[in-house]
Amino acid sequence: MKAIKKTIIFLSLLICFGFLRTNNVNAATGMVKLKPDKTYKDYDVTGNGKKDKIRIQREKKLDYCYMVLSITVNGKKRQLSPSKYMNHYYGVDARLFTLKNGKKYLFLYADGENGDSFVCGFYQYTSGQWKKVADLATVFKGYGSHLCAKAVSVKGNRIKVQFYVMSWATGPSTIEFAYVSKGGKLKRESSYGTYKSIYSYGKNTRTFYAAKKLPVFQNSNGTKQVFTVKKGGKVKILKCRLTGGKMYIQIKYGNRKGWIKASTNYNSRLFTNVTYAG
Repeated sequence: MKAIKKTIIFLSLLICFGFLRTNNVNAATGMVKLKPDKTYKDYDVTGNGKKDKIRIQREKKLDYCYMVLSITVNGKKRQLSPSKYMNHYYGVDARLFTLKNGKKYLFLYADGENGDSFVCGFYQYTSGQWKKVADLATVFKGYGSHLCAKAVSVKGNRIKVQFYVMSWATGPSTIEFAYVSKGGKLKRESSYGTYKSIYSYGKNTRTFYAAKKLPVFQNSNGTKQVFTVKKGGKVKILKCRLTGGKMYIQIKYGNRKGWIKASTNYNSRLFTNVTYAG
């Protein structure tokens, strides 16, 4: 009898410490990278606490690229709709995020020419199907080209996302925002973005020189002008803001700070040392 009790206790400890697998999956907050064209059976992607069978499949290969991307979960397949920017792709970056509140989000980025997005966003499995809950390819629409993003880390209910944009204002730029799961939705936590890199002639810099007189506003709404940057004036890029469908950039000019309106096309160049590629 004592031997049986010891065996039961021992098995219970093994289960508690994860040495024996159970069908219930209550993963802690984290990120798991998933490879395309491979079937996984050890992750809960639907959020019901049980292991699912998932496969992200590249389809309709044409030379070195693919024309279709699909996700199959527990035998149920869905073909994803491509963005308006690209009709083919090469690789797939897939990451499964588990948040502190138990929510599950699948990040997918399929890159086409020059990194342009075939698919780029967060998906959630709800009511028996995949739903795109955040389209990351359109965040900087109208303010640059080669739009794409990568979800890089998670902490609690926050996912950090780094956007790449060939900005009409600053050239090749990587800008970070945090996305937070709250009230059943996944949204940007703040309208303010942090520049992680800006490249000018191969150098990561924040220093730019005005190509013309630049009106500078007190707030990121473009209403009250407080000073002007003279042509050739040296400025430092601080951060950006996306609000009301518009983009503003905070700069420092001498000892003064303010906001300028971001360029909306290639020809409205703000700085002499901005570079474009692709």
